[in-house]
Amino acid sequence: MKHFVLLIALSISACAVVHRTYYAPVDAKFLREGTTCGWVPYAFALIPLDTNVSASFNMAPTAANEISLSVNITLSKGQTVKFEDSALTLEMSDKTIASKLERFKVSVYGRNGRPGYFEYVEPTEVLEGHRNSDLVVSDDPYASNDLFTSRVRFEARPEERVKLHLPPVKVNGRQLTLNTVEFSLVSKTGVEACVQ
Repeated sequence: MKHFVLLIALSISACAVVHRTYYAPVDAKFLREGTTCGWVPYAFALIPLDTNVSASFNMAPTAANEISLSVNITLSKGQTVKFEDSALTLEMSDKTIASKLERFKVSVYGRNGRPGYFEYVEPTEVLEGHRNSDLVVSDDPYASNDLFTSRVRFEARPEERVKLHLPPVKVNGRQLTLNTVEFSLVSKTGVEACVQ
């Protein structure tokens, strides 16, 4: 009985209730949502760009007067994406705010005894998958892809609904006009499972 009580106490102390506030796309065709680290909720917009190429946009208020947007693009060898403009625009109820993408960061995995490192690409330069293509292994094909990440910070108070206007992009040499994506503010409570 004493061991059972100790086990229950340790299990309870390894979890925490968390409250998350984030933006979720209104259009169900872009919405991806779920939970992570136990039952911590999240949502993001997933926009298809080409066969096996998509971009994800994860937006949340980070401070009283700031909304942060993370942009993630995964590319395999030979795939390319190029933003024609580094400015993204957030349409609020009473104003429109433009802000620039930060440089994209991509991780180059270590190999042959050398440590991994990051490379940085300017937001309007060509993002090209090729850095990790030699790591293709049958049981983990994900390691062969390059994940490009960037961020945009909008100086704005969070509102219930906002619209994100994306610049045109070239994907694998083909010009695309991306959709405007409407987001709604979501607040959810979850349980974070902490492993120590």
